[in-house]
Amino acid sequence: MTEMIRLKITTRTASGHSRGWFKLVTAVDQTKKNGYAFAGAFLRDDTHALPLDGIVVEQYPTGSVKNGADKGDAYRVTADGLSEAFAHTADWHRDFLDFRDAVAAALHGGETASTPASHVAVLLDERAALLARVAKIDMLLATG
Repeated sequence: MTEMIRLKITTRTASGHSRGWFKLVTAVDQTKKNGYAFAGAFLRDDTHALPLDGIVVEQYPTGSVKNGADKGDAYRVTADGLSEAFAHTADWHRDFLDFRDAVAAALHGGETASTPASHVAVLLDERAALLARVAKIDMLLATG
């Protein structure tokens, strides 16, 4: 069972009442070129139980109504809260692909799934491990 930690999340706002968002990332779709690349649950302003070592992405507005922009940070959940950002984008739209790939690498323990072929290889390895575990469970049930 994954160890959980409670954290209070507060989204940033900017001029014109524009609001940012936080998301607990469970997967990254590297074919997407915007925030839809991050699969997972949005974290509203509240206290949440988050998995230790999980990845949280924050997108937030900056600037004014006339000259607005969006930035992003990615954090790892630690026993002390959200770690210092391991990935940052000063321009959510211009620099998003590098940011997305850094989050994917962190989610996969440093490995990047930068091409669809390598992403498939990761999934096939995970599938093989799960099938081996199911076979072991079936054997235990048959003998017990």
